[in-house]
Amino acid sequence: MKKIIIVLLLFISFYSAFAQDDDTIVRFRIVAAGSSYLENGENVIKLDEKCDEYSVILTSINEFSNLYIKEKNNRNFIVKSDDDLNAKFDYIVIEKQTKIKLVHDDIKEGYKK
Repeated sequence: MKKIIIVLLLFISFYSAFAQDDDTIVRFRIVAAGSSYLENGENVIKLDEKCDEYSVILTSINEFSNLYIKEKNNRNFIVKSDDDLNAKFDYIVIEKQTKIKLVHDDIKEGYKK
């Protein structure tokens, strides 16, 4: 699990460093990570904080389970499997934040109007 997190952090660092354009700043951060299991084929994972734009990475433990995200909103997400009703899994939640940079010339133009 630690190796996966380290690899993801390195990938995100390189991606964010080279994928920036001039007007926006994109930042990625790991919001939550952990292990859980399905009960009757489903589990609701609650997030500690509100997240608007995020991705979830799921990895089944011990054996393959056809896991997927049934539903997600800014407070939680639902993990489901149609095959294995009691599957164990690890998850990582990564939030993407995009901010618009103010350019000095844009500020000047705003004052002229």
